Amino acid sequence: MPYPRAFYYMLGVIGIILIGFWPSYFAVAPASPWQFHAHGIAASLWVLMVTAQCWTAHRKAQLPLHRTVGMASLFLFPFLIAG
Repeated sequence: MPYPRAFYYMLGVIGIILIGFWPSYFAVAPASPWQFHAHGIAASLWVLMVTAQCWTAHRKAQLPLHRTVGMASLFLFPFLIAG
């Protein structure tokens, strides 16, 4: 695999997302409109799916799960665009 540490980089990306969106979304989430929540949930799921794919790609026994997560991302795509 060309990026053996991609999973760790994705964990860093998640940390940066949490820090970056804390003041504008996470800290005021109860007062946010539903559209913000729809976008936040879709985008967060997408980042978690990419992280899961990075992790499963390097474990040969996890390749079926890797493929399943990839196919599930096709279902998530319209929600991500709509958000």
